[in-house]
Amino acid sequence: MCLMTMLRKILFLKGILMLVLFVYVPSITSIDSEIFQSSIECNTTFKDCKICDPGYFADEETRDCFCCNQTGYCKTSCSPCQPGHEQPQEGKAECEPCERGRFTRSEATKKCAQCHAGTYQNETGGIECPCCDKGYYCNKEGCVECQQCDQGYYSNETCSPTCNPCPEGQFIDTNGSSECKLCDIGHYSNTTGSSECKECEPGHYQNTTGGAVCKPCEMGFHIDTAAAQACLPCEEGYYSNKTGQISCSKCEKGYYSNKTETVDCTGCEKGTFQNETGQTSCESCGAGLETRKVGMSACEPCLDGTHKPFAGPHTCEACLPGAYSNGGKIGELNLNCTQCEEGHYQSFRNKSDCEKCPRGRFANVTGAKMCSVCFAGQEAREAGAITCTPCEAGTYKSQKSDSLCEQCPDGYYADTTGSLQCTKCPDGHYCPNPALSPQICPDNSYCPPGTTSPIYCATPWFRFSKSNKCTPSGELIGVIVGCILVFIVVVIVGIYHTRKWRRSKRIQEESQPLADNSQLVYKGL
Repeated sequence: MCLMTMLRKILFLKGILMLVLFVYVPSITSIDSEIFQSSIECNTTFKDCKICDPGYFADEETRDCFCCNQTGYCKTSCSPCQPGHEQPQEGKAECEPCERGRFTRSEATKKCAQCHAGTYQNETGGIECPCCDKGYYCNKEGCVECQQCDQGYYSNETCSPTCNPCPEGQFIDTNGSSECKLCDIGHYSNTTGSSECKECEPGHYQNTTGGAVCKPCEMGFHIDTAAAQACLPCEEGYYSNKTGQISCSKCEKGYYSNKTETVDCTGCEKGTFQNETGQTSCESCGAGLETRKVGMSACEPCLDGTHKPFAGPHTCEACLPGAYSNGGKIGELNLNCTQCEEGHYQSFRNKSDCEKCPRGRFANVTGAKMCSVCFAGQEAREAGAITCTPCEAGTYKSQKSDSLCEQCPDGYYADTTGSLQCTKCPDGHYCPNPALSPQICPDNSYCPPGTTSPIYCATPWFRFSKSNKCTPSGELIGVIVGCILVFIVVVIVGIYHTRKWRRSKRIQEESQPLADNSQLVYKGL
């Protein structure tokens, strides 16, 4: 570059000097020529001169060419065209300077070459083509001058045949640039060859220079302005569970957020609630109220079988065995549990009522978890008994259990209440009612142990003996003996007549002939 600059300065000064000489000394050139020509003596005109080839010229300032009788011929040799000049034709007395956009470094050039792409020549007689400066280009051969790179394009080297588009994330807004600029923070360029960068849209940001794309705001952040360098965190009571958000959303009812950058709001715990949006905390439920799920916007009354005596961030507690609550049935809050009444019990937690003690059991205290069984000689004939009652007369219960008193069996008695067992009716007595004392056996009867009624002898066949038993009478014995004798006579007579019949039948069969031929009967084959 330094050599080219110096050469340009020399050529420029030479042009200035020639201009001055031409203006102020117009006769110098003609005088010199005349002097030079007058100094050449042609004793004879050369014959057989040769025509100068293309790339050469006949220098008439030399005797060898001046004395030829034709212009463009020389006797021995023609002069070559100097660098920066050409001569495409033969027989010429001078060479032409290379046109603009062409050059030649060699002598005897027939035709100047076109400047290569990326170089130029804006003067005639060029020996070489200077390179296009940075920020300029020439995309064809024979350029007279280089063109500036358009906006969005650059050239950071000399001799560039083309300009390069600015890469993504960069731009250039002037012509003839040798480098691109990085997009500022808050801006981006997602295409090549950009002449300007775009502002990041709301919900997006760019915190570094040279960004090809903007970054979406992360969850928990937002931005509602363009060209943002950073996103803003969601405030307390707000959240953002998506990227690229312009604004944060209020926490819904039943939820809260007590910190910034919240992605998802936190649901109110059981026992608390929130009935407004965009809140930073939850409220405790009052006495008799609760929330049974997370994220509730209102409290609910405690269920029957539970209670909550004080306000606070907790759920209702179950009533313990022996107690209950049923405020919901009557439209009241269950602040406390109620003890089971006497004669009632509850063996399980979380119940809305108590049950009556079953028959055979009792509860003589409040808050009973279970009912007690009655002792021996006692019973509870109705459900819900507070105490046990003694077994009635005529009944008994031998051991402690939940069974009822049993009736005394026939022939036994219990003439007092609360009996543990029944007594067998004694000998000589009978017991028609188990609840009464034994009765004395009446006359002309007897009563063995366990008798419910007297036993009388059936006259005239039985008689009451001295051993208190009924014994057969003489009449009964005579009847029995007579019946036996009659039976024997009947049997003997029957046997006799049976034998007599069999004997007569046998005699009849023996006196009958063996065959009777008086009648012949044809019975067939």
